[in-house]
Amino acid sequence: AAKTGMLANTEVVREVADKLKQYQIPKLVVDPVMVSKSGDSLLNTDAQGALVKDLLPLATIITPNLPEAGVMLGREVKTLEDMAEAARALKVMGPQAVLIKGGHFSGPATDLLFDGEEMREYSMPRIESYRGHSAGLSPGSRSWSDQSFRSAGKTGHPHKPRRGF
Repeated sequence: AAKTGMLANTEVVREVADKLKQYQIPKLVVDPVMVSKSGDSLLNTDAQGALVKDLLPLATIITPNLPEAGVMLGREVKTLEDMAEAARALKVMGPQAVLIKGGHFSGPATDLLFDGEEMREYSMPRIESYRGHSAGLSPGSRSWSDQSFRSAGKTGHPHKPRRGF
């Protein structure tokens, strides 16, 4: 299993995609880090396109937040209904599943998981944290990763699940 995070530019995105294919990584989580917490772009347009074209089809699951889902789709994602529409649209781009992290909402932390058949909502009260980033360890992503690693058999499992607070 592997997980991507911040990939600096088009060349890095393509090299990572090539290596993932070469080593036939069976379970891949793509966290499309594209937008900073302040809303600044972290990846230029060409690299964003390469991420969508080259990495999403290899992914077992992608885990964009609301701004990242919006960048990949070219439209804002602001509501729970927008999240569901975005999850369906992103699924068509190739990943096996889409987990949209709704941490940018005010109120409860709500994530949506879409596997191509079922849309599941994970929600819990917001927990204030001192963490400025990597706060994307949201209810849905924890639930999905815990389930995935338990079912992964000999491919590995965590000794202790990571908790984001």
